[in-house]
Amino acid sequence: MNYRIKINKGKEEVFLQFLRALQSLGVIKDFNRMDKEKGREEEKENAQEVANQYRDLVD
Repeated sequence: MNYRIKINKGKEEVFLQFLRALQSLGVIKDFNRMDKEKGREEEKENAQEVANQYRDLVD
C-alpha cells in the first residue's frame, strides 16, 4: 500500500524518526520525500530518457 501525507515543517524530523522506527520493526518497506518541484524534475528526466530511446526512429 502507498500513502501520500503532508507533514508540518516543524515536525518533520520527529516524523522521520518515527518512520525509521517503523522501518526497523519491518512495518515500512521504504519511504522517501516527495517535493512538488523535485517530482516535476524527475518526471522531466524520465520523459527525456524515454524520448532518447526512440529518437532515432523519428528522424
